[in-house]
Amino acid sequence: MGFRPMWVAALVAFPRECPQAFRLAAEEPLISDGDRGASFLVKQYNILAGYLGNNMEPWFLYGLDVNQSRFAAIMAAHNAPKGPSGKYPYTQENRWGGLISEEEAEILQQVNERFFEWQVRRKRLLQEILRDNPDILVLEELDHVDD
Repeated sequence: MGFRPMWVAALVAFPRECPQAFRLAAEEPLISDGDRGASFLVKQYNILAGYLGNNMEPWFLYGLDVNQSRFAAIMAAHNAPKGPSGKYPYTQENRWGGLISEEEAEILQQVNERFFEWQVRRKRLLQEILRDNPDILVLEELDHVDD
């Protein structure tokens, strides 16, 4: 196991001056690790919000052989404006207006269950976090806080 800094740190946000910026502020002096200075491990993960972490979203489609022109057609369907009824005409439910066959939708669902479902991703994420034991952990788009 590597060097573990013996200090307490806090992430302090400065929303008025720089809303996206965070600064690492040491509350106690850092203990040096030789000539390298203090070291710590930061792990950052974009969890993907539940509604985005779905293999039926057109930016994923893992398991299908989608060429560039077909991908462009699926993305165009995804980005189409609402119709006269106020609803989007192309959705996951109608397989992007039929651009994805029923068989392909089944393949996408199988890949989704194997890799994208939250309980599967959660288990893998926890294994990695426990293995690496980061000093600072950042989880973006986490909408499963109670899990």
